[in-house]
Amino acid sequence: MKYLNLLVLLVCFNFIKSHTDSFIQMCLEDLIRNALPMKATDNTCQLAVQHGEAHNGKWQMEIRFKPFPESIKADTTDVIYLGGNTEAADSINLKEMLPNLKSMHIIEPVPIFFQELKKNMAKYLSWAHLYPIGLGNSNRNISISPNDLKGQGTFVMNTTGGDIILNILTPRDFFGQINFTGTLPLPVLHVNCEGCEYEVFETLIQEKMLNRFSVINISFHYMAGIDKLFTRYCKIREHFLASYIMDQQSIAFGWERWLRKHNQTSSTRE
Repeated sequence: MKYLNLLVLLVCFNFIKSHTDSFIQMCLEDLIRNALPMKATDNTCQLAVQHGEAHNGKWQMEIRFKPFPESIKADTTDVIYLGGNTEAADSINLKEMLPNLKSMHIIEPVPIFFQELKKNMAKYLSWAHLYPIGLGNSNRNISISPNDLKGQGTFVMNTTGGDIILNILTPRDFFGQINFTGTLPLPVLHVNCEGCEYEVFETLIQEKMLNRFSVINISFHYMAGIDKLFTRYCKIREHFLASYIMDQQSIAFGWERWLRKHNQTSSTRE
């Protein structure tokens, strides 16, 4: 075990040094020190387990339900929830945490999951608005097969062939549908979409829309099908740090909470 750990450190160290960007190097070092257990496979640095399989205190799922600052708690009227799956499992807790919530916009692109979501959320439709779509960097349809569906671990951002069609919209077009213009009060963004987060946040950054949320709850996922995952994660984190403060209990590839700097809500507006 001792020699295995040394091999992991050596491979991961070489992986870090292969990047010339100093922030990326620091971010990768932080991941290796503080993220989920690491392993070395085929001379690449990888996570040893998925976050939900971690039994070492490094998932931090409770942070998504940490009380919001009072001004956000009082003024938040909307939540945008990416990754409803079959029951939008966090929706009820979020509703209880935000007493003035009027609308929770829940998206789920997989048709069979969406049908279950509609059944499970039927009694909450006064505030829960459901959308059979996913978000990505372009408006497109993705075709997948039943073999691609793996329950809560389903990752589908690319066409694999099949008769199941997923409708993907850009964040800008979806925000237009729900009349979200970035005006106060800003919504909470809650993201647990099994790998779509990389494409979504890269698009928000490119469109200069990343700072349009008061709070971001995000679970980044380690998926083998995501190219250059660690580097992309670190670049996204660099942009987060420009507009948000990360809660100290956040864990990479577990759950993270980011609070917008200089949060201004309707009650603090001059």
